[in-house]
Amino acid sequence: MARELLEQGFEGDIHLIDARSDFSRSQRWCFWEKADSPLGQMASHSWDCWKVDDLGMATTSHSERYRYFHIPSQQYFAREHAKLAASTHVHLHLGERVLSTEPLPNGHTVVTGGLESSNDSESSNRVPLLGDIPILGQLFRSDQESTSETTLLVFIRPTILRDDRFADLRYLSEQDVEAAGLPPDVPQSEPVLMH
Repeated sequence: MARELLEQGFEGDIHLIDARSDFSRSQRWCFWEKADSPLGQMASHSWDCWKVDDLGMATTSHSERYRYFHIPSQQYFAREHAKLAASTHVHLHLGERVLSTEPLPNGHTVVTGGLESSNDSESSNRVPLLGDIPILGQLFRSDQESTSETTLLVFIRPTILRDDRFADLRYLSEQDVEAAGLPPDVPQSEPVLMH
């Protein structure tokens, strides 16, 4: 999702929080290469023939046109995290988790928590040779220490929909369309109740 937001040109900060910091035991990534893909270069195995065995019935298939690739999850996640970390808008919080629950009434806002980070840095500028002289060298150099702190707060404001025919959702959507100044002939989308 973070990568998709970046590709769509989103310029706000994105914080990606994942309790995992080791992805070697995550699911493996397998796909059919129907077109050249940069992921194909990361494949540890590829097949053009495969066998599917289901309930004692085996089927063997072969494709000269499309190959089936397997990418170890560690490589996939390392590649994606490197792309995300290259953006100044994305902040990766790997090995961290959010652990709290709170009942919240309809329409009320709560600060669920947040993340704090602190960065300390030291820098020294000096005139070559003169800045290294004991005691007098302080006249030819400047030392600076700086601390920066960042806090991310997460706000949640639920809107509880109680009508099983989604009339309240339609009402809220109509309000949003009207507030956005859009014409009322926006195509209707009907919510689907999934079981």
